[in-house]
Amino acid sequence: MFPVSTPRPREYEKSVRDKCYFDISIGNRYAGRIVFGLYSEIVPLTCENFIQLCKGYRVKDRVIGYQNTIFHIIKPGSAIAGGDVLDGAGKTRGLSIYGEQFPDENFEVEFTRDGDLAMCNWGKNTNSSFFMITLSQQRAFNNHHVCFGTVLKGMRVVREIGELGTKVGRPALPIRIVQCGVLEDDADPPPPPSGDWADEAAPVMTEDEFRSLSAHQKPGAVQPS
Repeated sequence: MFPVSTPRPREYEKSVRDKCYFDISIGNRYAGRIVFGLYSEIVPLTCENFIQLCKGYRVKDRVIGYQNTIFHIIKPGSAIAGGDVLDGAGKTRGLSIYGEQFPDENFEVEFTRDGDLAMCNWGKNTNSSFFMITLSQQRAFNNHHVCFGTVLKGMRVVREIGELGTKVGRPALPIRIVQCGVLEDDADPPPPPSGDWADEAAPVMTEDEFRSLSAHQKPGAVQPS
């Protein structure tokens, strides 16, 4: 059996204003839905980045977002990570809606439990599209990673993913976000039809392609799809 989650601090729960979801496949099997509550009152810019990537953003003729990307890092007992919206498979450093990277908004939300949703980074002020979901309380992440949300539903799916990490921190099976979006007015969109997703994470845009875009074509001036 999986451990019981630690309750979320009440002050964090009160700051949830937006909800997003991922529908997850493991191998060729639909595994379930993860619903996130976002702390939009505390870290609005970080939450907006996540929201727009759940919706999908158009850059030239490409749609950049989390759909059809994979969880490429699994550290059992610690966290799972994904969010490479360029390559789809964790080979780039991703892309934010504000440009390649954006600053740490603040560290007001502490890591208190499993299911904390936070930005991955490569040092100070290097946030992009990469995110992680904790599998246990990670106090060491405080003041280093911006925590901006929590899992409201679907920790069973998160824990199942967390059990599939290899010794080198890679998934033993392909774990894909087959559908994602924003939940409005307690809407509950149906999961995608069985098998209605790509077998492989196809690159959306290479880093060289992104760098070749003119300034007005890059995020910050893009339009939602």
